[in-house]
Amino acid sequence: MNNIRNQDIIKAKLNIIMLSYSFLADELIKNYTPYKFRAIDHLCAAVLAILATIAYLATLTPSLATGDMGELATAAHFLGVAHAPGYPLHTFLGKLFTFLPINNTAWRLNFYSAFCGGVTIYFAFLVIIKICFSAGLDKITAYASSAASALTFAFSATFWSQAVFTEVYTLSSIFSPLLFLILLLWQDAVLKHRNDEFPWFGESYLCAFSFLFGLAITNHQTILGVGPLAVLFIPFILYTYCFRHRELSRLEILNGVTLLIVMLILFGFGAAVYLVKIASVNSFLYITDNVKIGIGGVIAAMLVFYGIYFYFTLVHPSKINHHNYYFKSYFTAGKMIAFFFLGFFLYSYMIIRAHGNPPINWMGISETRDWWIKTAKFFNTVHRKQYASQGKIPFTLFNYFHSLQFVIQQIHIPEFSAGIWAFIGLGLINLWRKYKLWFGAIVLFLVTYNILLTPVLGWSGFSSRTAGFNAVFYYYSFYALSMLAAFGFALLIELVKAAVPQYKKS
Repeated sequence: MNNIRNQDIIKAKLNIIMLSYSFLADELIKNYTPYKFRAIDHLCAAVLAILATIAYLATLTPSLATGDMGELATAAHFLGVAHAPGYPLHTFLGKLFTFLPINNTAWRLNFYSAFCGGVTIYFAFLVIIKICFSAGLDKITAYASSAASALTFAFSATFWSQAVFTEVYTLSSIFSPLLFLILLLWQDAVLKHRNDEFPWFGESYLCAFSFLFGLAITNHQTILGVGPLAVLFIPFILYTYCFRHRELSRLEILNGVTLLIVMLILFGFGAAVYLVKIASVNSFLYITDNVKIGIGGVIAAMLVFYGIYFYFTLVHPSKINHHNYYFKSYFTAGKMIAFFFLGFFLYSYMIIRAHGNPPINWMGISETRDWWIKTAKFFNTVHRKQYASQGKIPFTLFNYFHSLQFVIQQIHIPEFSAGIWAFIGLGLINLWRKYKLWFGAIVLFLVTYNILLTPVLGWSGFSSRTAGFNAVFYYYSFYALSMLAAFGFALLIELVKAAVPQYKKS
């Protein structure tokens, strides 16, 4: 009797949780309208990208500048290995720009940064125009506010400064709007297939997201800040659009979603972080048992995970139940993790090129014949181990909140004018009114990105001297704020239209 009563209590609690979640989900997606891009959207995005690029070219550094530029330019020209974490994607793509038949090599690589800045603005406009139309804005309001938002980010102090000389940040900045765009397209696709016979997870979109996420890490690791948003957003959309209306056990659905989250965190994001962490226990020794044990542990976990995966997909595919959410979640996670590591695999470029002894060869892999030491040196570089002991301050709650306060006051607030901050504030209110789902997504991204990044940078201590240096790491945060500003601009346009007689009549 007690067991039956306990089961009834568990079911009742589960029903309350699922009903509460359903109410929240309905509230978040209220007023949402799928939007398919038109030619005019791409044309407007291209025009804004060209305008931004022209501005960057007009202020482009003609040759070498101070800082890392000389090293990064040399690494790109000779296909070398730059300072930790190596930046293989930036180096590899930069080499292509050195073949341009114009000006000197340094100028070509400066143009490379300007070009990446323009591409970023292209995708930034597409993301915000899609959100604006999905939120129900009319054409004039959507296009005007989206253009203003894209230009706000294009000419923000930090982003513009990085687009005029050779640095890794404008290439890295492409990935944030690009990954957001894939999530938006995937969201529409899931809604379109919500009534399919079998659960439709949109694996092609998710695999593209995973591949680009892994690839982005090989340029700059700040993209890891997008991870928490993706891990929460993807299961939320799947449940909201794909699971709720199906006649399945609520416990099965909940467990299926939970399994997807756990698989992505443990075997995807977690494995990548663990791989680059294993060499960092001792800041002064290249080779420790942690490297051997760590790599062995990851390989063993992957063998178990993909052993089960291929047992069903290759040996006994008839045993796969396509209606079962456990199977679907497991196989989807398996594909996403594989594509993630496919992009992440570009780090192997550094091992290959290091043995060629290029002029810039930061890892020094070719200095030893011991492959365990080579492996340890590789992970030391990817993990930025060389920075670990430089000026550390104790990690306490007081120091953490002091660092957050500094980041807000000395890095974020000076980035935009008072007028832009007013539009950002209005945008928060307006986006909440019109499209709560992406209000939550953008705010969640802003909060998690700053909470996770700040203690990492704060280890060396924030000061007025380091504010300008550290500001470049927050460009994803600045991009998210410019998205909020779009809805502030939209609110102003709506108020103006409401006051103009001709719009009142229409």
